Amino acid sequence: ELPDSVKEHTYLIHVSERGIPPESGLKKAMAGPDESIMIPVNPPASNEALEYLNVLNNIDLFSELPIEKAREFLTLVKVETFKKGDLVIKKGSVGDRFYMIVNGRAVVHQNGNVFKTYTNNDYIGETSMILNAPRNADVVADSNLKVLVMEKYDFLYFIRGTEIARQMKIIAENRELNTWLLFNESPAFHALSPSQRTQLQGIMTRIELSTGEDATREGESVDRFYLIESGKFGLLRRGRLYINLLRGSWLGRIHSNPIPRKHRVSIRAMEPSTLFVIEVQEFYRFLRRNPGVFLNMRQARLRNHLVLENLAEKSG
Repeated sequence: ELPDSVKEHTYLIHVSERGIPPESGLKKAMAGPDESIMIPVNPPASNEALEYLNVLNNIDLFSELPIEKAREFLTLVKVETFKKGDLVIKKGSVGDRFYMIVNGRAVVHQNGNVFKTYTNNDYIGETSMILNAPRNADVVADSNLKVLVMEKYDFLYFIRGTEIARQMKIIAENRELNTWLLFNESPAFHALSPSQRTQLQGIMTRIELSTGEDATREGESVDRFYLIESGKFGLLRRGRLYINLLRGSWLGRIHSNPIPRKHRVSIRAMEPSTLFVIEVQEFYRFLRRNPGVFLNMRQARLRNHLVLENLAEKSG
């Protein structure tokens, strides 16, 4: 039997009025959002630490760090909050801080337009910090925003002895090449989240090909996939041209598991062209972290963009 002092502050949900005995002293909660009861609770300090460690855990760059780094992380970050419309990063300012979003949204403005949107567990500001260059865009809070901030030299201390700096340099350089826009134009990758795009940027290498130069040759082992950045490529089987491929086209066949196989076609630059190379094993590691991307790519059947190489079978 509940004491009257408890019953006075008890409200029942998922029950009808008729289901509450009149003599019980209990009452049904009022329906509707306007009748919501807000209970002020001060969370224990450990909750904030867990929240911040969850950010650390979800940032792909830090996925290989040992557990001992967790305490160091908490001592190096500080919390900052912004209201919707607040300027988080100003274009042209010095790149000396690394931002990690705890919750909320931030948008990148370029030429007066929203170019990118970042949300929970995404990070911002690494490009100018790693390349020692001024910020190349404004970043504005698109909602109430809570971020963890690490100063440049604290960040460099935190990642000492790891491959993170090298990986971040690759990401920063690929961002400077407007790979974000390339993803937008690619049927294979336009639906990637900001975090997934960043992961992909960390494993891409840009190469240039002259007219007539082959990216792949028929009969060679498949050890790399390709994403076309510019120019025009031809898909050839036994010297015969079957299809021309343009910007945003993904060149590779995705299986449930990577298996050794040979190229059934040659991919040749029909004019001076550029593309991004991704090692097969690296790409499958990316897919294991992002199984939804794998499913989307397997379902794609856009003949001029996602090349499954079944053209080779038809020509055989």
